[in-house]
This record gives sequence, structure tokens and C-alpha cells, in this order.
Amino acid sequence: MPASRLSVLIKEFLESRDLQGNSFYTIRNYRQYLTYFRDWSAIADPLEIDFDLVLNYKRHLKVKDNGKGAPLSKSTQSYYLIALVMFLDYLRRVRNLDTLEPSRIDIPKPDNPTVRTIETEHVRSILAAPYRRIGVKGYSALSAARDAAMMALMWDTGLRVSEVAGMNRSDVKPKISRKTKGDNNRFVRISAPVLQLLDKYLKQRGDQFVPLFLNHHDRPKPGDPLGLKLRLNVRTMQRAVKMHAAAAGIDDITGITPHAFRHAFATDLLDNGADITDIQKALGHTNILTTTRYLHVRDSKLEKTIATYHSDLFAAKQAAIIHRPERVSYTVSSTAVDLSIN
Repeated sequence: MPASRLSVLIKEFLESRDLQGNSFYTIRNYRQYLTYFRDWSAIADPLEIDFDLVLNYKRHLKVKDNGKGAPLSKSTQSYYLIALVMFLDYLRRVRNLDTLEPSRIDIPKPDNPTVRTIETEHVRSILAAPYRRIGVKGYSALSAARDAAMMALMWDTGLRVSEVAGMNRSDVKPKISRKTKGDNNRFVRISAPVLQLLDKYLKQRGDQFVPLFLNHHDRPKPGDPLGLKLRLNVRTMQRAVKMHAAAAGIDDITGITPHAFRHAFATDLLDNGADITDIQKALGHTNILTTTRYLHVRDSKLEKTIATYHSDLFAAKQAAIIHRPERVSYTVSSTAVDLSIN
């Protein structure tokens, strides 16, 4: 018996994900979820997928047994649905089929969202905190310039703390390339104001060491002319963010970590209409299911690509800080940060 049109197209979709560099496990998950939908729906053609069918599928998933005598969690339900969303998006975009519009499928919100983000007013306080700490327990103006630039970079780019720790001074430019976990390249933009912060920090250092961020409590080591052993490590960055968040009086409220800056970057993209696949690329996620966590933080419509509005995304918020310097008063001295909206 020949395979149905739906089965053939599911196979094509999985092959396309493989060509795009998705991992074995990501493709395996897509196959599992889409095969389950095909068998449950008993349809042979994707054009048979309509809103009522998906609504019944959502009702079914809500009571589906997880194999341990309990219903599927909302997070797991979302995995089944996001696979269907991605498949429908492929059919419309690549195969030109007039299937159900993917945006009509709502993704369930988890019972206990784990994504924590930082609101803009909190960012302003955190970025100013290093300069207020100068002189406290030997904390220097150089360390303040480093920490302010480091945290602004995290929020501006959505880079992982490990990626920031691994950056070199040669990376201080508007556009850099980074490897994703799937070993693909992704491009990262750094805004002009953040480049200015980084340049200011490097000039204050007055050295030519390779790492972008240094541990200023250590001294240069013999046999290390490039200063590689002085590189600020991930743990120290995590402690710095925690310290400045606490100094800003918001740590107990939001549990700020370096990853919260990454979440803020993603949710700002969502708020400004970014497509979930573009957010996936911007964050370097191998698995689109990881990116869907941000759907549970902001419930925005997804339309445009990141490149269309990257330079405008923070200005779109009422208290924007990093982007659109022509609308933002953004000045830095050795003792203060002035961040205000014109």
C-alpha cells in the first residue's frame, strides 16, 4: 500500500530539518510527534487539517496518558503542538500548500513557567550598579567599566554567559559569528552604544591582552603574553551579575542571573513581532522546542524577522536603553551611567 500524501510530506519535512543541521534527537522528536498526530487524526492529506481538527487534538492531548498514569504536562503538550506548527509552516512556506495558518494554533502555557526575564527598568538599575560600587571593598573603576559593558552586551545580544566569557577583543565589532550547539554558524549583532562601552573598557585597561573580559584581581602570569590565563570565567561573571542585581535591590524579586539577560533579549524580540524560527536562530537553539519557552513569557503575534527591526527592538519599549541612540540619552562616565529616554 503506497504511503499517504501526509506521510510523504512528513518525511520531506524531516529531511529538510536534517539538511538545516538539526540534531538527531531534534529530528527524532519531530518524527515522534508528527507520526502520533498522523495516526491519531487518521487523515491522509495535510489539506484536511483544519481548526476544528486541531482543537480536538488539543483536547485529546490534555487527557492523554503520559505512560505513568497521569496526563501529559502542559510543556509536553506544547511539544506535540509546536511540531505540528513547524510542519504546517514548512508546507505553506516551502511547498506552497494552502494549509491551516500555523499562527492559529495556540501553544499551552506551562503550569510553572521557568523562564525568568528582566524588565527594562531593572536593566537600568543593574547597569548603573557597578559605578555606584566603586571603592567598596576594593572594587575599582576598571571593574565597574568591565561589568557594565559585560551585562549590556548580554542584554543586547542574547549571548550565553559561556559565549561572552569566551569572547576576545577582536570580537568588538558590529557583527560577529558564533557556533550553535548544532555546530552551525549564527550571526550576532552588537549595537553601537554597547560597542562604545566595550571600547571604553578596553581603553581603560591599557593592555593588548586577547580576552575581552579580564579578572583584574589577578596579575599577568610568566609565559602568558596573550593574557589567556587572566580571562574572566563564567562563575565570576555569574557572581558579578548576582552582586549587581542585589545592589540594585531587585535580586530577591526576579532571581537575576546572566541567563535572565538572554531571556530578556528573546522576549523583547517576541514583543516586537519576531518569528519563532528567527528567535531560534538568534539564540542559537538547535531545537525549536527550547525556543518555545519564550512563548509562555510573552503572548505576542509572530510576523517579521529579526533583521527587520533588530536596531529598533529596545526602543519599542517605553524605557529603552541600548538601541536607537538618537532617541535615548546614553552617557557613561567613570562614576555614573545616565540612561534616559528623550
